[in-house]
Amino acid sequence: MKKIKPFLINSENFSEFGTLLNPMECGEPLNPGSTYPYYNDRLPLSFSCCSLITLSVLVLNKRPLRIDVTEKHNYTEEIVGGFNSDVIFHAGAQRDVPVNNEFKAFILPKNWWVRFKKGVFHHAPFIFNDELATGFVILPPFTAFNDTIVFELQGEIELVI
Repeated sequence: MKKIKPFLINSENFSEFGTLLNPMECGEPLNPGSTYPYYNDRLPLSFSCCSLITLSVLVLNKRPLRIDVTEKHNYTEEIVGGFNSDVIFHAGAQRDVPVNNEFKAFILPKNWWVRFKKGVFHHAPFIFNDELATGFVILPPFTAFNDTIVFELQGEIELVI
């Protein structure tokens, strides 16, 4: 079984797969000096299907730290984050089919967000500090039915903490 150790995510080590947002370090707000700083357009999302996006809730239960399935979207980027706990997720290079030796794993700190580029392999994150975590997914409606390709991996990948 292949084993990979998750990296603490940063802009440099995740750039191949997408972008990230630490909501506590967003740069300059639109309204400096305000009692409610507003930071607009921090994670643009590209998709080709429609003019709508949806916010979906993702509840994670503790499960073994093993990757055995992955998915990709050919026409849609995906934003995931806002979890109430640190989580671990995997990402794989843009290809027709996943290659186990090319996956990387990242620790996404509580409340942070990531944007996956089109074609990047990924799947639901794992929790490791708590029993339950809740976060969000931003996608166009019905992406799960019209632009999600799921792959069962040839051999599991164990996440080593």
